[in-house]
Amino acid sequence: MYVTFAFGGGVGPAEGVMMAKGRKARRNTLTRVAETGQRPAAAYRELRAANAPYEGYAIDLFHVPGVLDDGGHRRDSWGYRVRDTGGKWLSWGDVNGPDHSHLTTRQACTLLGSNGGLDPSTLRARFPGARITEHERMPAGCHCDWVACWSVHRGCKVACEYLHAGAEREDQWTAEETYTAAYASWRAERKALEQRHDMEIHEIELAGQAVRERIDAWRARVDAGEFVPSTEALWRDDDAHRQREDEQRVRHRQEERDLDARQPELPAHWASSLA
Repeated sequence: MYVTFAFGGGVGPAEGVMMAKGRKARRNTLTRVAETGQRPAAAYRELRAANAPYEGYAIDLFHVPGVLDDGGHRRDSWGYRVRDTGGKWLSWGDVNGPDHSHLTTRQACTLLGSNGGLDPSTLRARFPGARITEHERMPAGCHCDWVACWSVHRGCKVACEYLHAGAEREDQWTAEETYTAAYASWRAERKALEQRHDMEIHEIELAGQAVRERIDAWRARVDAGEFVPSTEALWRDDDAHRQREDEQRVRHRQEERDLDARQPELPAHWASSLA
């Protein structure tokens, strides 16, 4: 038996079965996507390209904690290296040269090296989709293919200016992150307030337009010489609407002032640098 199409061509029995299976597979795929939200392979690859642009990159993160030296200083040793899909080791400039405004100050500084410990989440933020391998021992030999290698003082048993400076820097980063989160929340609250005010203003403008249309209709009848009964209710509605407008303006200004008063303050080290 042959399957024949309208344009005159034909395929053999085996090919017809395969085409039928292909159509059934496509229908099953569309059904699965509709029911479960799973994406077809092409859409999935596009999604991965957008959200994991560094898939195939390999990152080695080295961290050796608590090394105590003869002077009583205790240090954590850090280092990392990044290899792209072509096998090339990235340099310090490759990693830190481009502008990455989406990174926090802590993340940007730790990627530079010598500025605190490097968390894997920072590498994931810088290289979405890359494979990260953590190591607890430093490899022997040359580290010329590394992006950076540094040490951070932790829990020194003696007076240590590096430890003090590191603690101060950590406090500054924490203050910046706290401020950034608080400011983002405040901005979202302000946007919601502005949207609500716009909606309320639009609603009261529509109500005012309805009152004005009634007044215009009354005036048109009067100008046409038509007898019009008492209009006290109409003027009362107009006065009430104007009062509601005034009250709304006062309330909106007060809500804006109250929100402005709750705007988060800049971290102290930022404020002092701007003074």
